[in-house]
Amino acid sequence: SIAQGTPIFSPDSKQIAYKAKNGIKWLIVNNSKEQKRYDNVSVPMFSHDSRHMMYVAEEGGRYFVVLDGKEQKNYDGVPQKSNMRFSEDSKRHAYGAIKGRKMVVVVDGEEGREYDQVSYPIFSPDSKQVVYPAIRDGKWFIIHDGKEKPEYDMVGAFRFSPDSSRFAYSAKLGDKAFMVVDGKEGPKFTNVAAPIFSPDSKQVSYLAIDGDNMRMVMDGKVGDKYDEIRDLCFSPDSSHTILTVKKDGKWSAIVDGKRGAMYDEIFMPVYSPDSKHYAYIATKDGSWIMVYDGKDGEGYDFITIAQFSADSRRMIYMAKKDEKWMVVTDGKESRKYDGVALPVFSPDSKRIAFAATIAKQWFVVVDGVEGKEKFPGFMKDSDLRFDSNNSFHV
Repeated sequence: SIAQGTPIFSPDSKQIAYKAKNGIKWLIVNNSKEQKRYDNVSVPMFSHDSRHMMYVAEEGGRYFVVLDGKEQKNYDGVPQKSNMRFSEDSKRHAYGAIKGRKMVVVVDGEEGREYDQVSYPIFSPDSKQVVYPAIRDGKWFIIHDGKEKPEYDMVGAFRFSPDSSRFAYSAKLGDKAFMVVDGKEGPKFTNVAAPIFSPDSKQVSYLAIDGDNMRMVMDGKVGDKYDEIRDLCFSPDSSHTILTVKKDGKWSAIVDGKRGAMYDEIFMPVYSPDSKHYAYIATKDGSWIMVYDGKDGEGYDFITIAQFSADSRRMIYMAKKDEKWMVVTDGKESRKYDGVALPVFSPDSKRIAFAATIAKQWFVVVDGVEGKEKFPGFMKDSDLRFDSNNSFHV
């Protein structure tokens, strides 16, 4: 029998692996090749480049990681959920393990120091650094490349910058929470959320709970108080930001520090690839509106997140009105259908394709022309893609 959670595919789609039971033993089968049988095995995981695979095995009450078919050191336990990690370059691996009454993190086969407890390890985007939280005598701290950082009552969300040069994590001491950025503690609050780095890694922001209010802290500067803060969005070039906030019962978007119009709700702000345009979903008096560069679009019963073309000059989204669906491109509505899905631009941004259905029959619409081939539906996680400017596949 094949276990729940499998089969899984490698990132390059060339391998398929699953956990199977043979008699009283369990094993991993990869591309029809059976691996060694054990008392139990976990769901396997592939490296990012698909060249490596590891999983946890249990035999005779001992637990160990099996990496590329080779058994690693055995322990009293190896947690399975969110524990095993491959580095981004797929050359390194790490996992936590239980050793008696202590825990250790194993990085590239080398066992670290023993602690009362450890949390899951993560690698930096450049694969050169590894960090994980640990606890000793009731105090939490971060282990960064084997070195212990200061102790706190608690450490929370932690993250590297995209270029791996910076590191930030939340911490708590007494009744105060703060962000530790590049080793320096920030302002104290009731609580803080996960750090957010800009794409260029130069800016770091985070949401802070200040009593009954929320604030956004950006590069150490504490922002105004709001009843609620939902989204922070950086532009791809890191030069612009959108912050969605609620005050006095109304939502607004603060774009580059300037607060815009009031709405009942605001969702999903996005920037164009060239960082010159932005859009977000808003609701007002029961209607759903796409706000593009600060201007309201038409009202609908429901709309989906905006997608920009590669050249940033065009925008597309799906909309529902009077129980019918349509695709809105550059403000112009398509024909109405029972349903629409998978809108996409061609690589040169000139063409548009999407799937549509009438009377439970699906077909593809390209530049407003409906295809003649009909089909009953889509496989899970399928999409519509242009292979070139003039050809596509589903």
